[in-house]
Amino acid sequence: MAYTPRGSSQLQTIFNLRSNRPSDATVDEHGQLAPSGDRSVLQYHGDIVSAPIRTLPDEMLLEIFHLCSPLQHLTYYNDWRKYLPGDPLSKVQRATPRYQYLLQLAQVCASWRSLIMDSPALWTKIEVDFTHLVTRKEWAMGEPILAAEIFAVCRVFLERSAIAPLQIHLRSSLLPYGAAVDGMVQQSHRWTHAKIWCDSQSGDLTALASVRGNLPLLENLHVSNLRDDCNFFEVAPRLTELTLEEPIAPHPRLPWGQIQTLSYAHLYSDELNDALSHLSRCPQLANLAFLRLYVCDRDPPVVLPSVVSDVRSLAFGFFVESYSTEESAIVTEFLGCFTLRRAHTLRLNTVDEAPLFWHHRAFLALCSRSSLHGTLQTLQIDNLAISATQLLECLSALPRLETLSVSDPSHSPSSYRNSIAENPEKFLITDVLLRGLTLTPDTEDLVPHLHTFDCKTFMQFEASSYLDFISSRVGPGRNAGGPFQSSILYFRDIQASPLLVQGLGQLIQRQELRSRLERDHLNSNWPTEPAHAFEDNPS
Repeated sequence: MAYTPRGSSQLQTIFNLRSNRPSDATVDEHGQLAPSGDRSVLQYHGDIVSAPIRTLPDEMLLEIFHLCSPLQHLTYYNDWRKYLPGDPLSKVQRATPRYQYLLQLAQVCASWRSLIMDSPALWTKIEVDFTHLVTRKEWAMGEPILAAEIFAVCRVFLERSAIAPLQIHLRSSLLPYGAAVDGMVQQSHRWTHAKIWCDSQSGDLTALASVRGNLPLLENLHVSNLRDDCNFFEVAPRLTELTLEEPIAPHPRLPWGQIQTLSYAHLYSDELNDALSHLSRCPQLANLAFLRLYVCDRDPPVVLPSVVSDVRSLAFGFFVESYSTEESAIVTEFLGCFTLRRAHTLRLNTVDEAPLFWHHRAFLALCSRSSLHGTLQTLQIDNLAISATQLLECLSALPRLETLSVSDPSHSPSSYRNSIAENPEKFLITDVLLRGLTLTPDTEDLVPHLHTFDCKTFMQFEASSYLDFISSRVGPGRNAGGPFQSSILYFRDIQASPLLVQGLGQLIQRQELRSRLERDHLNSNWPTEPAHAFEDNPS
């Protein structure tokens, strides 16, 4: 479907004027503009010519183009259809959204077209979702799979990216698309990032067989359905970041000895033993994440081995079904198997609307068993059901903590809107928590090194409690490392107190505080959260 810019008839008039090509519609017999609305056309032209975006250097424009790309990551759980525009795009267009995005940008004006077509960096990420082309049932009934069309799109990326390193993102149920990916496979020596999802029921990675031994630049691999007998990625001298997605094989053939960052994007409780067995094969492992650990009270009990680890960053993301006591017990068992000797960052969250009940005693046992009292600097607790009193007790075991990110349970205010007054215990960020974090001359310092506090909240606290907490942390000698950072994302339908806004503004003006206060419309990231999950939080 051709892209037609808004106001295309006006653009044609402007083209005639700029090209000194009079037309009856724009210029009269004396060479003067006709009065029938053409002055507005010239004004439109003037606005375009003088638009601030025309003053941006090419490098900045390219960065904007990249950041505004409709898709940055391809996963099974973030279905592309939720992000694609509602226009009736063709199957090939739906399967190659980044290609369509670049084509639309290139049609805005001649200078943008030249910049886009001549910038290899914009063509280095090849994203193809084969599942938008044809279903297995349609293929069995004779529906064409459009492999040639996809091959043509991939060839454009490969040619325009020149010799630049490539990022390859593929999603497929692995019908006969081998020919469509041959071009990418032949360029595997340029791959730096590869994200590959295929159907766990019937798919395999056979089409990628020839990449074996030809991955000299590959640094980051995200792959699903990697079986024990697949050795395609066994030789990759620069591979340090690995993400495995279900099903998890017990002995996948990978360069484990060089892996520094290991993530499991989708994991069931019966796969935990296999996943934990991988850790002993990773002597350089520094960052470990279980991004979506499914726990269900219908699963049989799992006996987990003890794991003593030197990882610096550990993240747990739990996905629960019925939020029962049995499910919480599974999580407690999971945490109970770890002993962390060097961890400085710990992130815990429920990957769903409703929160998982959190056993703070199990967390305190983890702190005691590990060395968290002397090592942990960053703690993030997101969408877990824990009271303010329980959290304060946990914080008393973490004297070296510098960054604390917390949220009230549930990212959906509708489920709590009618019960705020009746169930105040459902909220974590309350006057109790803020007063507990407020430093006073008469109390023992709790987390004395704290310099960053982020929260997502329903604003169930007094503005004075928050301001007292912040003021106690920005006093003389307490912010030697720079202004204290305290950012608030408040959930939809919640209003920020004018007193809070005014008080924070005064602290910012005195350069004692760096703060962000805004509504969290779309379950935003933490205010100070880095772009990469395992980067150190900025101070």
